[in-house]
Amino acid sequence: MKIIKMIVAGMFIGLGGVIFLAIPNKIVGGLFFSIALLSVLNFKMMLYTGRIGYIFEYNAKDKLDLLLTVLFNIIGTFIIALFVFLMGNADINDRVVVVMDAKMAEEWYEVLFRGIMCGIMMVIAVEGFKKFDNPLMKNLIVILSIALFVISGFEHSIANFFYYNLSLLAKRAFNWMDLLKLFITIIGNSLGSIFFYFLLKLCVKNEAKTKEN
Repeated sequence: MKIIKMIVAGMFIGLGGVIFLAIPNKIVGGLFFSIALLSVLNFKMMLYTGRIGYIFEYNAKDKLDLLLTVLFNIIGTFIIALFVFLMGNADINDRVVVVMDAKMAEEWYEVLFRGIMCGIMMVIAVEGFKKFDNPLMKNLIVILSIALFVISGFEHSIANFFYYNLSLLAKRAFNWMDLLKLFITIIGNSLGSIFFYFLLKLCVKNEAKTKEN
């Protein structure tokens, strides 16, 4: 069942990527992309970028699951990429090549820090969804957080694997450096999520100590 949840999470992100490619306006595309993470959270699927920030709270088995999560999230994105390619939508296929060319033109350190920023936004989205009791607020923080990282050009590793998979199917040339940058994005997402969640925990602990005193 866990593997299915991992694959479906990747499929949700792939669907978000399709929406982004289909909508020329970046702001509108960013807002609608958020349906991907909203689906992951509300259906309780397993997405790497939504889980890695909590790594130090996991046991050894859960940490191993994180590696599997990356793999099966990517498989999920490939499934959607294949379906989209077989639809024969030339506009989407052409746009994904342009999108990937732009992403892969970034320097490795730009990819890293764009990934870190995305990791921070993922923690805000996931923690906000967990902490808010009001259904409107918990979903709104996800929408705004995801829209912000898309509009700002931050890099989401699983989404980028969807774009990459679809671009290869659309005849974009394979390049080993592209794969390296995709894995740098995973590292960036991980560092950003772990770092920011650690800061949030420090704030909570400090607040608790202040109340005790």
